[in-house]
Parts: sequence; structure tokens; C-alpha cells
Amino acid sequence: MLEHIICSHLMTHLENHNILTNLQHGFRAKHSCESQLLITTHDIMNMYDRKQQVDIAILDFSKAFDTVPHKKLLYKLESYGVNTELLTWINSFLTKRTQCVVVEGKTSSSVRVESGVPQGTCLGPILFLIHINDLPLRVKSTVRLFADDCLLYRTINSLEDHYQLQSDLQSLEIWAKEWGMSFNAKKCYILGVSRSKKPNTYIYQLCDTILEEVDNNPYLGVIISNSLKWSKHINKTVNKAHSTLGFLRHNLRKCPRSLKITAYQSLVRSVLEYCSSIWDPHSQTDILSLEKIRRTIHNIGLLT
Repeated sequence: MLEHIICSHLMTHLENHNILTNLQHGFRAKHSCESQLLITTHDIMNMYDRKQQVDIAILDFSKAFDTVPHKKLLYKLESYGVNTELLTWINSFLTKRTQCVVVEGKTSSSVRVESGVPQGTCLGPILFLIHINDLPLRVKSTVRLFADDCLLYRTINSLEDHYQLQSDLQSLEIWAKEWGMSFNAKKCYILGVSRSKKPNTYIYQLCDTILEEVDNNPYLGVIISNSLKWSKHINKTVNKAHSTLGFLRHNLRKCPRSLKITAYQSLVRSVLEYCSSIWDPHSQTDILSLEKIRRTIHNIGLLT
């Protein structure tokens, strides 16, 4: 109960003083994956419509929540105006924690947890938002954050824009080292969005690793392609829905209709509607692909 009260008090302080960056949509009221995707794709599509190239760096932190240094986090809390009494309580909340492993009833010896914010708590995510909050201030390109999911992108009009994006990647690397975090460069990618058949290319690096350039990549559960077409995502969504429908047909054959409807809504419809405002189909092929799902539901009599 006390943790929830402190969590509410801390978030109110952050919101009332406009401390949290508007570029962060994770773990915040009236923010979601969909709101982040709407803003991001709208921004990129505007550039695409103006026939501009956009290079997007899709960045992955290594064990982000587990590596936050407690002393540096407390320093940031103090700089954001958190009073001494609350700092003392949060310090106690973070430190002197132990963990162990239980396998087949046998428990390992306990070890001290020296860093990170506790996962599974209501306060842990807010503390992480505070720790990563100043990251966008280090770069000149656009940053989008959803908890520890990070996008960095820039319009490419000249070689200087490539240089600037590379410089921003280096700035983020320096920021991560300063604040006790690190990027998993092998899971970071470059996605170049362009109308041109021969877009400008550049070899970007992060942590002494050349970043792989991809044609498409998932972001917050939606596959974004270099042509801003959604067929790849729609096909994946349809295949997942078909697979789940087959499972439900086989296992819920003798179940009451109310249970079938609940299963359909939670396991199939939720997949089909996830962030659909982003990828709402326009091509006839994609529309027909989704239409097959409706016919399949009717043919197998799942909801009858």
C-alpha cells in the first residue's frame, strides 16, 4: 500500500512539473504503444510523402531494468526535486535486496542485488523512466522512447545528415556508459525508409559494431517496412489468427458459446485489432487476406 502511495505521489510530482519528456510513452497514463506508433509513423510518413529519405536506428539496451546504478538513479531523483525523506525511503527500497533460485524444491544461496530497479513492482517502472529521461537531450536527431525501446531517426538530405545521425549514435553510447547502461549492438538495426530505388547508404556503427541494415523490423509489435507498406505485418497477424482459430476449433468444440466468444475476443480479435489504426489496409490483397479470417470464423462455427 505504501509503495502505491509513493508511486502516485512521485508520478504526480513528475507530471505537474513537466519533468518527464514527451518523447516517452511507456508506463504513463493516457500513453500507449498505439499513441507512440501513431506519432512516430505520422512523422515518418510526412517525410516519405515529401520524397525524403529517413534513416531509423532501432536500438536495444542490454538488460536495461537490471543494470540501473542505484547511486546514479538517486542523483537524478534529487536533481528532479525529490525531497530528502523520500530519497531515503527509495534508497531503502532499492538496496539490500537479495535473490535466489529455486529448482525442484532446492534453493540456491542468496546473492545481493547491486543494481537495477525491481521488476514486478509499481515503483520500478517509474524509477526507470526517471533514469532514462535525459537521454533525448544528448542528440540532435529525433528520439522516440517506450520504456527501454528506443528509436533514433533523421531525414537524410545530404552526407552531413548521415554524419549527424552517426554522431548521435556515438552520443547515446557515451550517455549509456556515463549512466551505467549499455546497448546490445548485435540487436540494433538500421531501417532506411525511402521512395527511391537507389537510396543513399551509409555504414552506421554503435559500440564498435557495424549496424545491420534491414528491410523491415518490428517496433512495439508492429512490423515497419522500408516502403511503409503493411503487408508483412498483416500477413503475420493473419497467420497467427488462423493458427489460433485452429487451436480453438479443436479444443473448444464442446464448450458453451459464451466461453468460445471469450476465447475468440481475447486470443483472436485482440491480435487482429492491435494497433490497427496504424496498419489499416488499403490494398485489395491485404483486405482480402483479413476477410479470409472472417470467413474462417463463420465456416468453423466458432461463435455459433
